[in-house]
Amino acid sequence: MTTTTYMVDKMELARMRGEAIAAGQQAYDQAIKQFFGHVPNRQERRSPEGKKAVKAAEQIREQAARACFEAALKKCPLAPVPTGATKSTVPELKRPTPEVFEAARQEFQNVQLDDSRNWTEDYPHENGNYQNFCYSCNRFFLGHKRRIICHDCSTAAAAKATTLTAGETA
Repeated sequence: MTTTTYMVDKMELARMRGEAIAAGQQAYDQAIKQFFGHVPNRQERRSPEGKKAVKAAEQIREQAARACFEAALKKCPLAPVPTGATKSTVPELKRPTPEVFEAARQEFQNVQLDDSRNWTEDYPHENGNYQNFCYSCNRFFLGHKRRIICHDCSTAAAAKATTLTAGETA
């Protein structure tokens, strides 16, 4: 089985999934009505014949949903992206060795609150006093719990980005 990756907007993908689910449910309802002749009650569904019918209708629902979703993907205006042919623009974060991590932890015990690596503007916030590890310089800093880079490395990266010319890349 060949898999093809499509580049689709998240909202468009959610809409297509919703349509596929609706089509699958419609096929399920039709199959149930065809078998029973009416909307069955709980006892009818729990009977041995009813269980078989429900199981068959669930398979029909899955097939219909999958067919609807695949048809929507084929109508997608964006071309398929060959799997493995694209390279992510986001740099891969590499975990430090335990020795580097422990050395940084020992150094952090003596860090002052006004250290240049800390995000001082995060201090007043509820989640602004977390001890974080910078993946750029492998040192600890204080800041919001979602930050992964210290203030020094962030300002250095911003300065580097502004000085790049149009032809250069990072």
